[in-house]
Amino acid sequence: MSTTIRHSVPGLGTVALVNASERHLRAVSAALGPPDGEPGELDDLTVRFVDRVPAGPGLTRLGGSAAYDGERFYLVGEGGALAAVELARAGEPLEIVCERRLPEVPLLLPLLAVRLAATGRVLLHAAAFRYRGRGVLVAGWQGGGKSETLLPFMAHGAEHLADEWTVVDPAGTMVGVRSHVQVWDWQLRQLPALRPHLPLLARAQMRVAATALQAADGRRLGGLDGVLDLLRPGLEHHARRSMAPDVLFGDRAGRGETPIDIALLAVVADRPQTTVRPVAAADIAARMPASLVHERRELLDAYAMYRFAFPDRRSAILEAGFEDERRVLEAALSDADTGLVEHPKPLALEALFAAVEPFCAARRAR
Repeated sequence: MSTTIRHSVPGLGTVALVNASERHLRAVSAALGPPDGEPGELDDLTVRFVDRVPAGPGLTRLGGSAAYDGERFYLVGEGGALAAVELARAGEPLEIVCERRLPEVPLLLPLLAVRLAATGRVLLHAAAFRYRGRGVLVAGWQGGGKSETLLPFMAHGAEHLADEWTVVDPAGTMVGVRSHVQVWDWQLRQLPALRPHLPLLARAQMRVAATALQAADGRRLGGLDGVLDLLRPGLEHHARRSMAPDVLFGDRAGRGETPIDIALLAVVADRPQTTVRPVAAADIAARMPASLVHERRELLDAYAMYRFAFPDRRSAILEAGFEDERRVLEAALSDADTGLVEHPKPLALEALFAAVEPFCAARRAR
């Protein structure tokens, strides 16, 4: 007997999980946030978990990450685990048939992003928060400083909406995807107000891992350099914690639709201090689709392999590119105060807040 659980997230849509394990339910919640919306009339994505995906004999392999037979296309995970997905239907409601041994659902966020694009919205790589009654959106390239802008504002009383992904509507509103927040040891050391929300043991583990990484970067470990290189992925994992917004921010973990009053583009620049200056909304809207393509590279690579396997099958939205998303962003940001935040690395988070806060606190005459 099959069991279907509908994971519905405001703004993002509904993912139907059929015969999912507790482990997969937790993984989906970490990626999308808790299911706190009403299910839609139609599931945007259905994930059906099975012990074994019934593939045809003699699969044709495309490297180690994909395969196909006469009928279906498969993503190949660790240990050869398969997930079948018909990528010609990207942008439409579709189904992934996923073997249980896969640790997470492949292409979950990229496929939801393309589904949103098909319905006239954008899943933007952006942090979002409310500050002094104003909705603030912080977009940028991966590693550009979105979370680093969010966290000091949280330490100064802001209301969290999103750390990583935000759904943007052309009407000028946004809904934060309440996925888990990544907090690093160096951020806790600069923002003491966040420390009480993490257990003492967790903070100690983060500090030890961060100290080892710092020593490795400074090459102060003598003959242990090679060992440290092998241990680096584990150390990086332990130097940070993934936490639900409700745990980290308590009653300041917000939700719901919010007007975009301020939109910031955050970038790393070779300069001694953080600067903020006005920039045209069209400039942000023109740049961010390139970031979206970068974020979807796993999906786009899979689609290229899919087209190799089935050259007569096409996804209209993946073939068309993402010019429509630029137009959505330009409309969404047209009434916002828009600015460019240029900051150095390593970052002083309180200095970042001091530079950005006046821009966010000011009210432009409408």
